[in-house]
This record gives sequence, C-alpha cells and structure tokens, in this order.
Amino acid sequence: MVRLEQALLSRERVERDYADMEGRVADFRARADRTKAAESLLRVERDSSAEQYRDLQAQLQAAQDQAADYAAQLARAAATPPPSSAPLARLFAAQGERDDARAERDDLRVVLAAARAALSPVQARADAAEAERDRVRQLVATAEQQRDDALAERDRVTRLLVVAEQACDGALDMRDQARRISTARRRERDAAVTERDQARQAVVPLEQQRDAAVAERDQARLALTAQRQRRVLVAVELRVTRLSLSQSRAESEAAQNLNVPLQDDLRRANALLVAHAEELRRGATRIHELEESVATATTLRVAAESEMARAQAGELGAASRAAQYRAGWISVRRSSQRHREDDGAQVCRLHARVVELEGERDLAIRERDERAMAWRRMLRDARRGRELAQRVRDELADRRAGVVMGAGGQIDTAGLTNRLEATFTAEVNAAVPLPPAVPVSAAVPVIAAVSTPAASAPAPAASGSGTRTGSLAATTGSTTGTSSSLGPSGSHSAPTPPPTSPPSGSRLLALARRVVRVLSRVHRGLQERRPLRRPVLLPSDVAGGPPR
Repeated sequence: MVRLEQALLSRERVERDYADMEGRVADFRARADRTKAAESLLRVERDSSAEQYRDLQAQLQAAQDQAADYAAQLARAAATPPPSSAPLARLFAAQGERDDARAERDDLRVVLAAARAALSPVQARADAAEAERDRVRQLVATAEQQRDDALAERDRVTRLLVVAEQACDGALDMRDQARRISTARRRERDAAVTERDQARQAVVPLEQQRDAAVAERDQARLALTAQRQRRVLVAVELRVTRLSLSQSRAESEAAQNLNVPLQDDLRRANALLVAHAEELRRGATRIHELEESVATATTLRVAAESEMARAQAGELGAASRAAQYRAGWISVRRSSQRHREDDGAQVCRLHARVVELEGERDLAIRERDERAMAWRRMLRDARRGRELAQRVRDELADRRAGVVMGAGGQIDTAGLTNRLEATFTAEVNAAVPLPPAVPVSAAVPVIAAVSTPAASAPAPAASGSGTRTGSLAATTGSTTGTSSSLGPSGSHSAPTPPPTSPPSGSRLLALARRVVRVLSRVHRGLQERRPLRRPVLLPSDVAGGPPR
C-alpha cells in the first residue's frame, strides 16, 4: 500500500511536470513564431535597403560614366583648334556640364556613404535576429528533449518531491526569462517600427540620419551584449538543472537498490513468523495430547487398583470358607499373588511412563516459553526499527515541508503522514498473535493427580484376616480418592512419540537484527546525502546498545 501511494503521488507529480513542460514548449514555439515574423520583417527591410543601395550604386556608376564621357568630349574639344567662337561656347557648355556631373557624382557619393552607414545597423540587427532565432531553436530543442525526459520519467514514476520543487523553480525562472525575452522582442519591434518610420522620412538631413544610425548601432551593440549575457545565464541554469536531475536520479536508484533487500527480508520475516506460529500451535496440541495420555495412564492405574480390590475381596471370601475349601483357597491365593505381582509391575511401568510424560511436557512448555520469549524479543526489535523508520520519516517530512515553505509554497503533509503510519501499523499488526500461555491453576490438578503415589502391593496372606481387611480399606480409599480427580475415560491409548523440537529463535533474532541494520544503513545513507536540520538518533541508541 505504501509503495502504491508513493507511485500514485509520483505519477501526479510527473503529470504536473509534464503539463508544465507542455506549456513551456508552447511558449517556446510561440516565441519561435514571433522570432520568425520579426526575422521576415528584418529580411524585407534588409532587402529594401539593399535594393536602394544597388540603385544608388547604379546611379553613381551612370554619373561616373557620364562624367567620363564629358571628360572625353572636353579632351577632344581641347585637342581640336577652335575655328570660331561657337565651338568655344560649346566647350564652355561642356565644361559646365562636366562640373555639374562632378558635383552630382560627389552628391551621389555622399548619399552612397550615408546609405552604407544606414545599412550597417540593419545588417547588425539582422545578424542579431538570426542569433536569437538560433538560440530560440536551441531552447525549443532543449524543451522538447526535456519533454521526452518527462515522459520517460512518468513511465518510471521515481521522481522525488525535491525534483518537483526544483522543476517548479526552474519553471518560474523560465517564465521570468520568457517575459524578459518577450519584453526585449517588443522593444526590438518598436525600434524596428521607429526605424521604418525614420527610413520613410526622407526630408531629414543626412547628418541627422548619420547620428541616428550611430546611436542605433550603439543600442544594437548594447542589446547584443545583453542577449549574450542572458544566453550565458540560461546556459548556466540549464547546466545546474541537468546536474541536479542526474544527482536526483542517482539518489532514487540508490534508494531503490537499498529498498529491495529490505523488502525481501521483511517478506522472509513474515514467512518465518507464520511458520513459528504454526509450530507453537502444534506444540500446544502436542501438550494437550500428552495431558490426555497422562489421564489415560491414571485411569488404567485406577482400573488395576480396582482389579486388585476385587481380588482381595475374593481372597477374603475364600478365607471365610477355609475349612471346606482349603486347597481351593491356596490355589486362589497363589493366583491372586500372581495377579498382584503383575499389577504391581504394571503400576511401576505406568509410574515410569507418567514421569517420562511429565518430563516431555515440561520440556515442551520450556521450549514454548523460549520460542515465545524469542518472538517477543524479535517483535520488540521490529518495533524499535519501526520507531526508527518513523523518526526518519518525520525528519524527511519536516525537511520537505521546510523546503516547500522556503520556496514560498504551501503543503499539507498531515494526511500523507497519517496514511503512511496507519498502513505501517496495520502491516506490523497483521502478524499472527502468540497462543495464550497455559495458566498454572489449570495445570495443578493434573500434576497432582499424576504425582499421587500408587498403592504398594499387599503383604502375603500369612498376616491374617485383620491385615487383609486394613489393606482392602486402604486400597479402596486410595482408589476412591484418585478416581474423584480423573475423568470418565478408561481407554488406554498407544504411546505417542515425542514431538520434534522446533528450531530455536536464533534465526528469527538474526533476521530481526538484520532488518534493524538495513534500516540504520538506509538512515545513514540519507543523512550523508541530505543533512537534516536536527540530529537523529542512531540505531544503536534506539536499540539500547551497539548492534551485535
């Protein structure tokens, strides 16, 4: 259940990150579209400026050709002697046209220089726009790569809360950066509109156009420097984000590798607990069977004593008629003597069997108590490990809440903490409970009945009728006293072989110590990666001493 809840939370965080990444990709695409539009406008403006420049060059070339023609005409006119005043007038007119052509050529050169000066800022802005387009394309490619990483991360669902918070901070930084870039693009668009209006106003003097071009060139240089600085900052932020992402992935993989043996140990511990509970139930059943065997042996002993009483009664009847049946009485006495000897041997065997059964019962009770103590010790170690895990969980929850509150967010970890605690408590309490211990008051009557000394064999018949009467009364009293504490069962069950002793609790203790050791190793690994705000107790302090 805990892993399912963690997977659901991780999936929700990854979905939120994926939605944020989709928004960022859409923003980058919109910025790319705006950059393309601005680039097209700048390209149109550059084409128009280049067209004007080519026209001016063509006019300059035409003026130079015309001036060369005028110079050639003047040279020919100077070489030819003037026949009259009319050629001189034409010569003076040609010289005037040549001077006008030279003046026009100089004016065209000035206009060409101004056009070149006005074209250089436009070319610089076009280069800056191309650099911005390349940077935006790189950002779009980076955003698409991050989106693919987010999709892969959603499939693995191993992202942590710290990664989500860092992604949130990165999204805020990217949003601010997008706003700054949008503001810069708006300013560039306004500057382009202003430049277009200035280009349309052809009545402004050339000197003012030169000053405006120089000012625009300086402004473009400043804008290019600012864009380069922002690009460097974005590269640094992307590098830091990649390093944090790789570190978080390494931490998540290490946490998964540490959790795998812990889960295996917990499953083995649960299986051993169930097997131990089954062994305890079988031990209790065996103890009840031994008690039934003791009761059966006692019943057999009472039956033997009753048979002895009946034999003694027959002996008394034969003694009262000793005169008539002397020979028969002797034979009956011999047979009764043999019966008494057989009954005494049977009683001795039953006593030995009762002592053996009592020893087996005590051994079974002692083993059951040892297993119960080992189980309780293991449960106590497991509770200590659970307390240590709860402390680590509380420290992680406090650190997560501190990070979220430090970032300006708000989170409610009470519900999640309560669910985790309830799930962990339910898993701990799901173990099979110990069987109830046998009370001492219930075992006292059986022990008293078993430990009652059996009646010894009667003396020989030569002791007289008084002795026989006393022994018969004693035997009858002992039979009545022992029969009052036994049940009505009179059947004799076959002796059952002693149960095989179950394995000791050393394996369970070793497994519990291993679980606590793994928990302490995980806790120390978390402390080495992320230092907590307050000190945490070591596993040796929680367990009451150094681990064995």
